[in-house]
Formats: sequence, structure tokens, C-alpha cells
Amino acid sequence: AKMGVYVPHRIHSELTWLNKDRAVTILGATVQMRRHIEDIECELSTDVQLIFATQKINGQWYIVRFESIYEQDRLVPAIPNADFSLDSSKLSGYRKSYACMSYCIELYGGTANQELIGIDRPETVKQLYDELSKWLQA
Repeated sequence: AKMGVYVPHRIHSELTWLNKDRAVTILGATVQMRRHIEDIECELSTDVQLIFATQKINGQWYIVRFESIYEQDRLVPAIPNADFSLDSSKLSGYRKSYACMSYCIELYGGTANQELIGIDRPETVKQLYDELSKWLQA
């Protein structure tokens, strides 16, 4: 909402682990956004795992934790034959899991968080999975 742009999330798959009154659900998704880059309308697509830890409290399910794991992203022209070329050095200072997203955020005046969980830092992914597994078994 802060960016003032439509950002649909396309869900590809879903896995849920249930243990009594606790559940962990992972949704495979692609987050899409259109942006003008150097006067060309481009499509930013970011592949992500959306993770929900939910708990049943007094008969009602609640989200008690939400995390995202960033996998990869792409920035391509929205019109197939558009003449679009982006100097790859503009992406070199960003994390590989979400470099294009970071570039677009900063291009439009935002600040990109370079500490998000991404597959380019497998130790943080493992730590998250371990925490969720422990929580689910409690």
C-alpha cells in the first residue's frame, strides 16, 4: 500500500504440517509488480515461500508468525519486443535472492532491506525451519 502499486501474489503450491492445535503452512508464490524502468514498462517477478505458523486458540485459528523466504527474481520488459537493457552492475550490490526487487524498491525512493531470509544464505533458512519445527512439536 505504501508503494501505491498493485502487487498480486500468485500461489503455486501449498504444504501444511499439523500437530494438535498448531500448524505450519508454506505457500510457494510469485509476487508480481509492474514498474517503469528507463521508460520501459517492466514486470518484476519474485519467487518466494510464504510461511504461516498458526495456532488454534479458544477454537479459533490465528496466525502467530509469518515469514518469507526469497528464492529468486527477474525483471523483464512487459512488452516482449521492447528494447530493454539493464546494466548488471546496478544489481551487483544486492543479495542474489532478491536483487531485482531491491533495485526497484530503491529506484522508486524506498530502502531495500538486505537482511531478509533468502536461499543465498542457507544458514538463515535452516535456522527458520529448525525454529518452526521445534515450535510445531511443542
